[in-house]
Amino acid sequence: MKLILLFILFVSINCSSKDSILQPFGSSSTMMISLPCKLFKYYEKNQLFYDCKDPLTNTTFIIKETKHKDAIDRIINTIDQNLYKDGKVKIDSTTYYQKQKLLDNFLKKNPSGYKSKILNNDAIFVDLGLTKKVFFSDADLIVSYEIIISGVNKNLVDSIFNNCIKSLMFKKDNLKKLL
Repeated sequence: MKLILLFILFVSINCSSKDSILQPFGSSSTMMISLPCKLFKYYEKNQLFYDCKDPLTNTTFIIKETKHKDAIDRIINTIDQNLYKDGKVKIDSTTYYQKQKLLDNFLKKNPSGYKSKILNNDAIFVDLGLTKKVFFSDADLIVSYEIIISGVNKNLVDSIFNNCIKSLMFKKDNLKKLL
């Protein structure tokens, strides 16, 4: 038993010292996330996926991207926000309702999940033991993301998931940090 605990401690220390790669994902609303392996992008059944597997921790990372609107909708939303700019953020009730419906549907499929916030947006977090998920959309509901991290050790999955979620940011925010 002590040998197993020492191994878990060794792997945890190694994982935290291992360099993670800050890498982009998303086609409409580009995000950045820090992962210990390089994301591979592919399409399956008209849905965009990113995935990678870290052999050191035996952890799998999957990001599912689902488009809800196209680029012209994003342009219209931006113009609308700029035309009616008065220092307040204009909330589009239709978009808000659609986002809440999307979150509720995800919660129905994942009843152990709970609502929280990520990057100032509503999100659903799901803990299935060896698998953790988070589901959220961008502000304009152009696209939604489901990030799934799974592994063979719950403590390791919890630690890696928390670090990945903390690293999550919009690409434009990362560019601002560099300037």
